[in-house]
Amino acid sequence: MMQLSRDKFENVKHVPLLDVTPLPLGIEIPDRVMPLSSSTVPPFPPSRHIFTVYSDKQLDVDFFSYRKVKGS
Repeated sequence: MMQLSRDKFENVKHVPLLDVTPLPLGIEIPDRVMPLSSSTVPPFPPSRHIFTVYSDKQLDVDFFSYRKVKGS
């Protein structure tokens, strides 16, 4: 398990995010919710998204995850 802290974030190049739930999920980014997976039947196809910081010299990132509900 990786633990991030402000004094060591310069050394972090890649942070793997693992999805272990069979639900369609998304994360909130400025002005919208970005879907991470559109498949609802395992096995999930691998996907990759690259995000950049929202402002210069940004020290932290808040991740808000959302689960898609049937019919929406």
